[in-house]
Amino acid sequence: MKYMELTIQTQQPVKLGFGGGQTDVEKALNYIPGSTIRGMFIQKYIKKNGLSELREDDYWLLKDVYFGDGMIAGYWEGKAYQSIPVPMIYFAKKDDLRKNGLNGLSVKTIMGDKSELSEEEKNVGTGQFCFIKRTSKKCNICPVNMVDNLHINIGDDGEDSQLFRYEAIDRDQTFICMIGYSEEHEDEIKDVIKENDIIYIGGSKSSGYGRCLILDCIKIEEDSVLKREKRVEPSTDKLEKQYFTIYALSNLLLKNEDGSVASYIPESLLETALGLENIKFEKAFTHITITNGFNFKWNGRLVQQSAVAAGSVFVYSFEGNWDKERAKEIEKRGIGERKQEGFGKIIFNMDMQCSEMKVYENKDEEKYVEEKYVNEDKILLDNEDKETIQRLVNNIYQKRVRDAFRNVGYSLKSLESNVHNISLSLSNSQISELYYFLMNLNDNTEDKNKLELKNFVQNIEKRNNSITKKVYSNSYINGTNLFNYLKDMAEDKTKFTSSISGLNNNRVELCGIYSKEITNFEKKKLYLKNILYFYMRERGE
Repeated sequence: MKYMELTIQTQQPVKLGFGGGQTDVEKALNYIPGSTIRGMFIQKYIKKNGLSELREDDYWLLKDVYFGDGMIAGYWEGKAYQSIPVPMIYFAKKDDLRKNGLNGLSVKTIMGDKSELSEEEKNVGTGQFCFIKRTSKKCNICPVNMVDNLHINIGDDGEDSQLFRYEAIDRDQTFICMIGYSEEHEDEIKDVIKENDIIYIGGSKSSGYGRCLILDCIKIEEDSVLKREKRVEPSTDKLEKQYFTIYALSNLLLKNEDGSVASYIPESLLETALGLENIKFEKAFTHITITNGFNFKWNGRLVQQSAVAAGSVFVYSFEGNWDKERAKEIEKRGIGERKQEGFGKIIFNMDMQCSEMKVYENKDEEKYVEEKYVNEDKILLDNEDKETIQRLVNNIYQKRVRDAFRNVGYSLKSLESNVHNISLSLSNSQISELYYFLMNLNDNTEDKNKLELKNFVQNIEKRNNSITKKVYSNSYINGTNLFNYLKDMAEDKTKFTSSISGLNNNRVELCGIYSKEITNFEKKKLYLKNILYFYMRERGE
């Protein structure tokens, strides 16, 4: 197996949801899941090859390529390194933790009997990332900066507003992930993603989230984390009983032989893989997490599953001779389910002994990014980038236009106001009928909407001497009687003109891509709809 090491810089906050329950409050992951990187990669492959979906010949991408989690990077001597989840075997006194936090915290490394711990000691560092400095026995915590953003979604009519709170990975941070693949697919892999590519990951991409830059894209012969981390020999107790440990480098999706969810790696699975006898599960330092995801193609959440959390440590006893090569092969392949999505990465007998925690400062990060970063103006946007930016600027522009038209209603402080040369003789039921008719002109193309409006006008016109025709003719919008206003709107003869504050010169530009201006028909519809809504509200409808 060959590997590609991706170094990813967040240029916008990245929203990667932790739970699937609520949509108005969402806690974020502090790493980039392999499943997210896999989804981005497959989407780029599909776009690059002009496909609508993967062909049968492309299924190697689903089966034979392994996407690891992207974890926060640290820097030494001009090089970036991937951090690892903090092992769940470090314990500290609660008072020390309250006084000093994690920086300079004295810790115990416990892989034996927890009875060694007092009630005043608790597990520390779980859920964070680190580098283990073995010469000084320090666990250097590498913080991930998170950001909370509040968003207000205002309904088209100023009602039914919703408040959303998003937690996200903050911008200007660097993450590293591994992609493993067979050598026969190397050219295809390299062709999909390159250094200085712009990618978009996570949710709310059209709302200012998810833009990232590929700082580095390096081909390597071995997984750099597996190569870097030091191993120790299996331990032996006083009774000459042998033990090995397993450290979870990522979340693990495990099943027992009967298909039920397992909270540790089954002994039978390990005996077969390692060629050992009488393997027995002894201890675990772990907790269970819930995994989930979102499929943007199908616009739906993935099934939630219980997983052993990254950083978990398991202790097993065994009989036989320890085979390092077999253990190494398992580390390469991973264990459990969904290994292609970043799950199942483990390390046997990793040296995790530490006596102190320090908060690591990424002093060299800025220098590293400056050396790697290519000026944004020089980056060539591919079609996917352009489409994403186009959606973003369109959404911002359309919101500005809706807000501007909403101000029309607010400016009509009373029914006698003549700011916009408006007077309506319609009854309450006629105003409601016209308002909801315009509300429903959203589901079809503009040509079909014009045809529906034309039929609506013709139905009024057929009743030439009717009260309805007279009422529409005696109502005025911008100095034009309402009947002619609707007729002109359906035929799209004249340009919409108004002195509405904020409506003009509000197009949005980003990276040379401009928002598409909404049509005269849409402007006239929004203008009239907000006036009708104001009258309905004033009359108590």
